[in-house]
Amino acid sequence: MPYVEANGTSLHYELAGHGGQILVLIHELGGSLRSWDEIVPAFAASHRVLRYDMRGHGSSEKIRAPYSARDAAADLAGLLDAFGIGRPVTIAGCAVGACVGLQFAATYPERMQSLIAMAPSTGIGEQARPWVLKWADEIERDGMRRFVDEEMAPNAYPPVLRTDQERFARFRGQQISNDPASFAATYRMLVDCDIGNHLNAVTCPTLLVAGTHDVPRSPAFVSTLVGAFPDARMVVIDSGHFMMVQTPHLVVDAISGFLIAQQERG
Repeated sequence: MPYVEANGTSLHYELAGHGGQILVLIHELGGSLRSWDEIVPAFAASHRVLRYDMRGHGSSEKIRAPYSARDAAADLAGLLDAFGIGRPVTIAGCAVGACVGLQFAATYPERMQSLIAMAPSTGIGEQARPWVLKWADEIERDGMRRFVDEEMAPNAYPPVLRTDQERFARFRGQQISNDPASFAATYRMLVDCDIGNHLNAVTCPTLLVAGTHDVPRSPAFVSTLVGAFPDARMVVIDSGHFMMVQTPHLVVDAISGFLIAQQERG
């Protein structure tokens, strides 16, 4: 498994594909670069596709200190630097991965070509913060299993999307196997994240993707974000919160359509 030292953190990554354009894929909370397994083949012929395990996830270094969205964006900047990628990139991120993509785009606008933010997490509302912090403390103390079965799976992967039981079992197993301290630290990162107040700093062309069955980030919620961006549009697909895992074919269509539209814009 390849690793690179980026921003003082050991990150597990995969770089595949061909072509002059760079597509960076950032996974969901509790996921890994494997979450994109069914997405990569659709773009590897036309893009160099970079995916990685975020800090605290998958096979990357775990989190044992306070962690912020800006840290996560700096991790990605360091990863790109390690490969000598200075030209603007396209980022596709889902949920927390979209939060990191938004933070990166706001912090390093000169490094962005375009952004696809799927089920974007933009922080935690003030009323929800106490119970999110309570969940984080309980996860760190008791482990992942109860949180996945009682909170995450019902809301992020509702029964209507579980027609493929093997796919759902992989998702559940991955989530339960997460490092609790790192997961809790990432959850707390969302509580402190303020990117939702700075979406006007994301100046690159942006596609927001909402899922009809997404409870945490419903289409109604995502639609309220569109006007905050200088250049954004939104599409709704028949999916859920972790859409690249649940309906990869629909995600491929959404990303492909956006990339083609950007090429036509010149």
